[in-house]
Formats: sequence, C-alpha cells, structure tokens
Amino acid sequence: MRALLGTIAFLMASAWAGGAAQAEEGRFFLLVASEPPQPKFVQSAYRVAQRAELSLPPDVARERIGGTFPRLFGSGRSVERSGVEADLKAGRAAYFNGQFKDAEVALTRAVDSVVDAPELVLGSPVLLQRLVDGAAIRFANALSRKVAEREARAQLETFLRRYPQSSPTPSEHPPEILSAWNEVRAGLKSAMGAVMINARPVEFERNGSCRVMMNGAEVAELPLPGPLSLPRGSQLIQVRCGVQTSWLQRVEIGTTPVTLRVPVRAMIAAYGDPTTGGLVLVEPAEGDAAALVSAVSNAVGLDGAVVARTGTAKVDIGRWEATMDGPTVEAVGTINGNEIENVRSVEAKGSGSDGGRVWTWVVGGVGVATLGGAVIANVITADKIKNNEPDVEGLKTTTVALYVAGGALVATSIILYFVEGAGGSESTSSLAPGPGGFSVRF
Repeated sequence: MRALLGTIAFLMASAWAGGAAQAEEGRFFLLVASEPPQPKFVQSAYRVAQRAELSLPPDVARERIGGTFPRLFGSGRSVERSGVEADLKAGRAAYFNGQFKDAEVALTRAVDSVVDAPELVLGSPVLLQRLVDGAAIRFANALSRKVAEREARAQLETFLRRYPQSSPTPSEHPPEILSAWNEVRAGLKSAMGAVMINARPVEFERNGSCRVMMNGAEVAELPLPGPLSLPRGSQLIQVRCGVQTSWLQRVEIGTTPVTLRVPVRAMIAAYGDPTTGGLVLVEPAEGDAAALVSAVSNAVGLDGAVVARTGTAKVDIGRWEATMDGPTVEAVGTINGNEIENVRSVEAKGSGSDGGRVWTWVVGGVGVATLGGAVIANVITADKIKNNEPDVEGLKTTTVALYVAGGALVATSIILYFVEGAGGSESTSSLAPGPGGFSVRF
C-alpha cells in the first residue's frame, strides 16, 4: 500500500512540476501591424499583449534575441568600408617597407572590423579578396616579426574558420605562404559540422536566386543538395535572395547537424524594438508572421510569441505557438490613434490549441490518476475482506480518501475548463495606470 501511495504522490508531483515548467518557458513579444506603427502604439500593444501571457522582460529579450541575431537592436559599432580598405592598404605598405609592427596593427584592425560587421564584405568580392590577401600578409608579417610559427598558424586558422573557401591571390604571395595557407585549411576538414538551410517562402529557393552567406562571404547556393559542411564554432549566417537579405544569425555549429529555416521576406519587414525587447513585423504577405515566429523561437529556444495583431480598426491579442500557423486569440481591442482600448476577452480561437488550459489538464490528470489509485485500493480491500485478513480498516479509510480526493480534483478541473482559456467572451477590461505604471481591471 505504501508503494501505491508513493506512486500516486509521484504522479501528482510530476504533473505539478510539468505545469510549473510550462509556466517558466519564455515567449517574445511580437506586434504584427498592417502599416508601420508609431513608438507610442508599440508601447500600448506591448502592455495589452501581456494580458495573454507575460513575455520575456525587455532586457532579457534583447540579450537572448540580440545574441542570436546580432545588430537586430542596433548593436555593434559602426564600421565604414572605406576604413577597412584604408587599413588593408596601410598594412600592406608597412609590411613591404619592413615596418612589421605597424603592419600588424593595421591588418589586425581591418580583420577585426569585418568580424564586427561582416556585412561590409557582403556583395563586395573585391573587398573580400583584399581581406584574404591581407590575412596572408599578416601571416607572413608574423613570421617576419619572429612570432612562433605555431602561433602564426593558429592566427591563420582563426581566419580560415570564418572564410574556409578563401584563397590568396597566387601572384601576390610567395609559394611558402600559399603552401602554409593550404595546409592550415586542409587541417580544418576534421573539424567541420553539418548545416541544412531552407529559405522561406520556398519560391525563393525554387527560382535559384538564393545564396548562403557566412560571415559576409558566399559559401553555397540554395536549394542545397545535402548538408552544407562548415567549420565548427560560432558563425554568422545569412541568406540572400536577389537584393533581399535576412538578418545576421549567429549559429553554433558542432558535431550535431543544424537545420535553419530562414524567413527572408519576413525578416526584411521586421525589426527589433529596443524598449520592449520584442519584434515589430509590418506584414507584407500572409504566412510571413508564422515563419518569423517559428524561426525566432527555434533559434533562441522559446515557445513562441505573445502577440498583438492589428487590422484597420481592431487588435487581436493572444499567444502564437512556434509550431502553429496562427495565434490563439484570447482578447480583442479597438484602435484609437496610438492607443488600444476596449479590450475584452473572447473564446480562444485560431490555432485550435488549448494552451490556455494548462492547469485544467494538470489537475484533471492528477484527479484521474488518484481515482485510478482508489480503484486499485478498493480491489485490494475487497480481496483482504474476502480472505478475512486483518488491518482492513486502514485500507478502507485510504480508499475512501482517494475517492474523495480524486473526485474533488476532477470536479475542480471541470470548473477550471470553463474558467481558464475563455475567460468569459463578454467580459471587458479597462486599462489604467497602476503601481507599476499599468494594470488591467475586469
């Protein structure tokens, strides 16, 4: 009997932990607008969207989303292409004039600038080739400065991990430098990972106009015939379809294959809002929002978005699961200038998900498990009575207690089914400042 009670307690604890874990999972804020919104309207949408579920705090969202998509919130220092070209030219001149220390400073600054802003070489094969030749000169310069060859090769390997398909201009470098370059690059073959990249919408891939860029340099065309082999480590990936280019996405490539789904069109129309830490998407076509929610959620490790989606006169408020084509609408409001007013609850609809009834299923599941335990205890009690065994009264008490507890939990879950999720289709709310600056009154 102790084992039975222990099993039931474990089921109850597991169900509670499962519900708590779901409550702790994060979502990002997303405003899907039919036209570019004013900052004040974004703030209003953010406040109202929290009605569906609290999104990540702004500072946490900026760190997590911005860490995966650098420069989405305007991060990164401003680097001019002309400055990189000037450093490469100065470094080259210093090397050939025997000014090895000055050459190291200028060439390192040029390489680091492109690391900070790889889009500088995007669409500029001439600058990229100058950068590659600058890296080869920096390797030769390190040897001239009597730097240990192992250290110089390690520096070159770091560069080749970012640009594995690059080669110096043969006529501009001595054979020993070209040979060392090829040896270091060949050594990277044992440290490659597999990446699959799919552009959305798929029409981009089908017309053959998409290129995969890594750190600003082209590495493949889409569609890919199979996994793309890239050096392990942190890489910045982009997909460029014609003149449309997706966000820079930081990808950790390791021994496990990685699959990226890149919604190019949605990323063109979306931007980060630093104040809320969320995203604003001016939706150009149906389906882009779903692709964006899925891509960001999968890349950052989130469940989806807390969303406010506007029309010409109203706003839908709810949650958008990462795996769904549309949001679960939990409330609607009307637009008055840059404010959202007359917010009222509605019967959840959209994705068909019962994500709003988490505790209904948790409590109901525990209740059913408890009733199951009561049935087992009842069978054991009846068997003991039939065999005239002692200590039956304790089992009777336990059986009754399990029936009462299970019944109460099931009844509670039935009540929660109507209380959770819908929240009353006719209930209205008013928005007013509270102690924290905002509150919702029903």
